[in-house]
Amino acid sequence: MDFLKAIDGLGAKQVKVFSHIIRNMNPSNNTFIGTYKSISKDLGISIPTAQSTYAILLKRGVLFRIARGVYQVELDNLEFVK
Repeated sequence: MDFLKAIDGLGAKQVKVFSHIIRNMNPSNNTFIGTYKSISKDLGISIPTAQSTYAILLKRGVLFRIARGVYQVELDNLEFVK
């Protein structure tokens, strides 16, 4: 999946969530730790917006849930535009 398809159809706040996840993941193992509540607080968005964004990214195979609040970011599934 290319990067643009991963964010296709996301609203501005949802893109903000995705960007936050990418910028704050652990680069050594591509994990991101963040609950709906924490990301909502950090970005000034509603919890339902965070939930819907995570749901979309999980469905698209960009995120995989490891444990509560711990996600694997599947960068191998993304082809970044160069």
